[in-house]
Amino acid sequence: MKWFKVLSFVAVFFVGAVAISQNTTESGEVPQKKLTMSEFLQKFKENPKSVIDLLPTKDYSRAEALEDFKTELGEVWTWLQENSYKASNWTREKIVAYNDDLDGTVVLPPEGRRPWKGNDLPEDLLGTADYVKRLADLPTEGQAKEVPWSSDYWPLKSGAIAARYMDKDGDEQRFNSWLDFFNSFQQPKEFLSLKRPIENSSTVDFYSPAEKYDILVGDENFTLTNGLKLIGADYANPKWGTDAEGNRIVVSIEKEVEHWMGICHGWAPGAYKVPRPTKAIEVTGVNGDKITFHEDDLKGLAVQKWASSKSESRFVGGRCNVKDTEVEKDAETGAVIDDDCFDTNPGTWHLIATNKLSKGESFVVDATYDYEVWNQPAVSYAVVYFNPKTMEPAENLKDAIVPYGFSGDKFHNLREKNWKRQNTESGEKRFRPAAIVGVAMNFSYVVETQPKHGSSRDNAVVTVQYYYDLELDKKGNIIGGEWYQNKHPDFIWDPATAFGVWPENAIDQYLSQLNKAEENKFKYDGSPESLKKILTIGIETDDKKVLNAAQLSSLPRTQQNPYGDQSPLATVMEYLLNAASK
Repeated sequence: MKWFKVLSFVAVFFVGAVAISQNTTESGEVPQKKLTMSEFLQKFKENPKSVIDLLPTKDYSRAEALEDFKTELGEVWTWLQENSYKASNWTREKIVAYNDDLDGTVVLPPEGRRPWKGNDLPEDLLGTADYVKRLADLPTEGQAKEVPWSSDYWPLKSGAIAARYMDKDGDEQRFNSWLDFFNSFQQPKEFLSLKRPIENSSTVDFYSPAEKYDILVGDENFTLTNGLKLIGADYANPKWGTDAEGNRIVVSIEKEVEHWMGICHGWAPGAYKVPRPTKAIEVTGVNGDKITFHEDDLKGLAVQKWASSKSESRFVGGRCNVKDTEVEKDAETGAVIDDDCFDTNPGTWHLIATNKLSKGESFVVDATYDYEVWNQPAVSYAVVYFNPKTMEPAENLKDAIVPYGFSGDKFHNLREKNWKRQNTESGEKRFRPAAIVGVAMNFSYVVETQPKHGSSRDNAVVTVQYYYDLELDKKGNIIGGEWYQNKHPDFIWDPATAFGVWPENAIDQYLSQLNKAEENKFKYDGSPESLKKILTIGIETDDKKVLNAAQLSSLPRTQQNPYGDQSPLATVMEYLLNAASK
C-alpha cells in the first residue's frame, strides 16, 4: 500500500469475537472489560450513567477488510472519530436536499422526539402507513435478500473517483493531501501522448475510474476527471502555478480538504440498489481505445452516479450540530434530552428495521455519535427481549413485558415529562403507554473497504448490539421507547426507487424519453456504435462550442448548464454493471 505524505501514526484495533469487544469511548476512555448482555443490563440497572455513553459493542469477525482499512488510514481514522458529527451533518444535507435548487439550499424538517412526531414517523421511510405495528407480529430476525457490497467512500481530498488507487507498478496507493493528488497527473496531456488507439488495455489500466469513463465516451478533454480534480479547490483555496513543462499545478493551499468529505452518500444506496460487479470487463471506447473496468472501477462509477444524480429519498431523523460532550442530558439517567440530538425514536427504529429487513429490503443507517456508523447499508437484524424491571433476558416476549409505571423504571420521570408535553403541544388527548418491553438487537451493516484491481475485497460486515425499550399501547402496537445507549442510529434513509433503477439527470431523462419513442436507439449496448449514436445528442453553447450528451452529463450543474451533474450517463452505467454482474 503506497501512501503520499504518509502519517507516522499507525492504529491498532482489536478484532472482536462473538462475545464482542467494547470500543473506546469518544473521550478516549477504555472500559475495563468486555460487557456481555447480562453485564450491560445489570450495570444499567445499578447506574444508567455508567454505561449509557459507551460505544455499542461490536463484532468484527466478518470485517477483516475494515481493520485493514483503518490501519491504512492511520491518523486519518482517529481524526474521523473525533469529527464524525461534522461528516454526518455534511452528508445529511446532501441526502435531504431534493436537488431542485441550483444553490443546493437545504431546509431540514423540524426535529422529533419520543414519542415520535414530525420527521420521526416510520411511514415516512417505509412509504406507507400499512406496515406491521404490533410487536408480537414482527419477526425476531431478518436479512437483506442481497448483501450490499462494500466500497470506498472516495474522499474528495483524493479526487473522489478521479483518484488513481493503483500505480503503474500495480501497487495500491492513497493520497492524503489534495495538493499531492492534484499534481500527480495531467490530463488530457498524458493520454494524448500515447499511441492511439489503445490496443492493449493494460496501457491505461492504472488510470482512475473517471479517466477510464472519459476514454470510453471519447471525451479527450477529460471533462469528468478534471472536474472532479477541481472539487477540492473549493475547500483548499489553492495558489496556482505552472511547472517546468507548463502544466497547471497547485503551489500551496490555505487549508487541507477535510478527511471526511467524500461520496459515501452515493455508495450506501448504490450498494444495494444496483447489481454487484463480480468480474472485470473490457470494452472498446468510441474512438477504438480498449479499456478494462475492474470491479472497484465500476463500483466507483456507480457511487459517483448515486452521489450526484437526482434521486428522491425517504428519511427519518435529523441532525445534531454539537459534539457529544456538549449535548444536554438528563441528570438522572444521562440520556440525551436535547431534541435536536435525540433524533430517531427506538420505536421508529425497531419498526423500520424489522419491517424492511424481514422482507429482504436494505436501508441506510447513520449514527452521529458512533464514528463507525456513517451511512452504512443494512444487512440483517436479530432481537432478543429482556424484562426492563428485572433487567434479565427473557425466554419469550410475554415474560419481557411489564406494565407502564413499574417500580424501578429509570426513565419514568422522563417518560412522564415527554408524554405530558406531547399532550400539551398536540392539543389532543394522548394516552400513556400500557406496557414496556426491553429489546437487545444485533444489527449488521456493511462498511467501507479500500479499492484494488482484480476481485474486490470481501464484504466487510460489522454487527453492533443496541439496547432499548419499546412503549406499547393496549393492543401491543409500538408507540415509542427509550434508548439505553446515547450512541445509536439517529438518521435512516432509503432511495424511493426499485432495484436496478438508476438515478437520472436531465440528459438521462431525455435519452430515456428518446429510447421509449424510438425503440432504444439511444441505449448503450457495449458497442462503440451505440455510443456514437448517443453522442449525436448535444447542444451548441453561446460561444459556438458543441457539447455532446456525455460531456453535458460530466459537467457540474450550474445555471448555465442545468442538464448535467458531474456523473456518468445512466445508460452507460446500466450496461457496464449488468455486464459485470452476469
